[in-house]
Amino acid sequence: LFFLLGLLIFSILYTTYYPVLFLVLALVLPIVLYIIIFYIRKNVLVQIDSLNSIGNKNEKISFEVSLKNNSKFPISNCEISLSYYNNFNDSIENEYIVIPADAGSTQTITCNIISKHCGNIMINIDKIKIYDYIKLFTLRKKVNCNAKVCVLPEIYNLDINLSHGENEVSV
Repeated sequence: LFFLLGLLIFSILYTTYYPVLFLVLALVLPIVLYIIIFYIRKNVLVQIDSLNSIGNKNEKISFEVSLKNNSKFPISNCEISLSYYNNFNDSIENEYIVIPADAGSTQTITCNIISKHCGNIMINIDKIKIYDYIKLFTLRKKVNCNAKVCVLPEIYNLDINLSHGENEVSV
């Protein structure tokens, strides 16, 4: 608002048409940015895919998050809200990922999580936030994508020595 007020005073004080042009541009630019971000929100898709459906405790478990931009405008900042829910200890962890995407392309990011507990982990994408190019506006889109990963306990090697002793029976 201070910027617009300054441009208004600047356009009144000077008689050339450049200050008026800057004032009109400053008034029209937010409207154009909002229309572009609204169009992008309608044409964006998010998917999640677990690369391995089974993982081990205290080891990396990989999954992919894909952002498909079907619009004609690139996305400079798209914030994806991830949540991890473990059935064993009922803990929920949240994480945010920022992904840019070109127009008409798909961006895929591989993410890793390490679970300290065994059980089934549900990885959910609840919502995404799409920012405009100068981060003046943001629009949210609710998404319901999830993936399930089973975390197994650690496996220990047991050394078993079989000795052939006197208790053998021969047939």
